[in-house]
Amino acid sequence: MQCAGEVYPDDCYGRLSVNSKSVIIDVRTKAEVQYVGIIDVSQIEAKMLFIEWQTYPTMQINNNFISEVETAMLRMEYTKEVEIYCLCRVGARSLNAANLLAQNGFENCFNILGGFQGHPNEKGQRGHLDGWVARDLPWRHI
Repeated sequence: MQCAGEVYPDDCYGRLSVNSKSVIIDVRTKAEVQYVGIIDVSQIEAKMLFIEWQTYPTMQINNNFISEVETAMLRMEYTKEVEIYCLCRVGARSLNAANLLAQNGFENCFNILGGFQGHPNEKGQRGHLDGWVARDLPWRHI
């Protein structure tokens, strides 16, 4: 089973703005999040979860990913029908995460195209071509 689809970052932010029961799951490693920054949802009511798809430094798949998501959803009193938007650096790991969530009964999982930083430009720099940062959406360093 595949996720419900893929959305551009600005479309995602718009959906998050009107649906207070939506969730972003940032699947990047803790090291990535600390080094690069996070989406800032302080101006909207969306919830943020940080659940690694792979763990640093081995980059092993997190075998507890589904159970960690289920536990977090239960804590928030959310059902498997809630809209979930998965985010990683460029949109590859998050697509895998969204598909796995769909395979485990989560009905409205989406991948955020371009992820947080997007693909590198001709100079090897991220955050200029695509992704959340390139679209000038709210984010911050932690």
